[in-house]
Amino acid sequence: MYRRVYLVGFHSHLHRKIRETALDMALPLHFFHALQGNAEPVDSAAAPLDNLLGERLRQSINQFLLGSADWVAFALTSESEIRSQAGEIAAAVALGKAIVFLHDSGSSVSPACLDQVACYVADDYLQLLTFLEQRSVKVTS
Repeated sequence: MYRRVYLVGFHSHLHRKIRETALDMALPLHFFHALQGNAEPVDSAAAPLDNLLGERLRQSINQFLLGSADWVAFALTSESEIRSQAGEIAAAVALGKAIVFLHDSGSSVSPACLDQVACYVADDYLQLLTFLEQRSVKVTS
């Protein structure tokens, strides 16, 4: 039985590393990630409406992905990212999701105020995968 892990705030190169490493370790995990907002506005008379509809669609998809996840992993690399992810963290807590924070140990930002809602706080993606491996083995055996 595969467990679904929703990645929030991870850069695309780290998505790839996590997926490749999990595949090499033969972990029973499926990874998917939050859709990011469109950085460039569309140049047209309908741009404000298109941007609003696009943003609402993105938010709806992300809410569905969050709701379908077994684990939610948040990458916390800066204070601004913590603030921007606060809504999704609160939604994950409200849904009773198992939450894991990936905290860059070289960063000055500490998730001390957030670790109370987390099952685990990892210093790098390998610690994150090790923790998920331990938890998924218990679930699947």
